[in-house]
Amino acid sequence: MAIEDFKRKLTAILSADVKGYSRLMGEDDEATVRTITAYREVIIEVVQKHRGRVVDSPGDNILAEFASVIDAVRSAVEIQQELKTKNAELPEEPSIAVLPFDNLSGDPEQEYFSDELTEEIIAALSKIPLDPLTEA
Repeated sequence: MAIEDFKRKLTAILSADVKGYSRLMGEDDEATVRTITAYREVIIEVVQKHRGRVVDSPGDNILAEFASVIDAVRSAVEIQQELKTKNAELPEEPSIAVLPFDNLSGDPEQEYFSDELTEEIIAALSKIPLDPLTEA
């Protein structure tokens, strides 16, 4: 190949993947694959709308190219907005249950200790924000 035959091409690349993909697959692989497939369709539509092209989509990743950085950024913003709306429809809040402690001492007068310990744990857990990244 002669040097004069070589043409340079500037391209903006968008790469996106699923946060917690391995955990989601471990919890419910069928639902995760269904959801990712549906979301991938949305992402492809948005990328094409902004004059982009999906180059590859292995596993939980999408790799797209754009001739314009502005188109890539607009696509990324719209993808985030679309998926945020779709994620609002999903159930994904973690929960925790605290069961009452049993008084194993055999002394009925120690029952208050078991009850108090349960209440203290519940009170402490209630002070932890649901999303520590967004709450102070």
